[in-house]
Amino acid sequence: MMKARWRNMVFVALPLIAGLAITLQSVLNNRYGKEAGMLEAVIFVHLFGLLLAVAIYLVLGNSLITLFKNYKFIITLAGFMGVAIVYSTALSISYIGVTDTIMISIFAQIAFSKTIDHFGLFGVEVSPLTGYELLAILLMIVSVVLLRTK
Repeated sequence: MMKARWRNMVFVALPLIAGLAITLQSVLNNRYGKEAGMLEAVIFVHLFGLLLAVAIYLVLGNSLITLFKNYKFIITLAGFMGVAIVYSTALSISYIGVTDTIMISIFAQIAFSKTIDHFGLFGVEVSPLTGYELLAILLMIVSVVLLRTK
């Protein structure tokens, strides 16, 4: 029982770590992008991310042959989206700031992810939109508007 509780706590901690990493990465991308250019920042972020991911993959005892044998085209689209995420977030910070950029991004993620859940898109289990979830999304819209109101 205790092991399951700790495992669940880890899975709750992971999105917190991801949120911290996204925010820090966005700020660092913006800073470097202002000095060297946004596309240069995107290239280096993905290059060094790739190198780290491959190193971890190999350290865990995996083979590059297996990696490429398991390749599916759909992951290419996800990679393209990664470039769009890094570029648009870093650029947006220059114009509307870190808080507004991240808040709007989180709102978009929740709204689109709930749409995916509601309709069961991309093979995920269907989870219909509830009244409480709709209220939460509407409150997020209000919070974005309040944050943007100076």
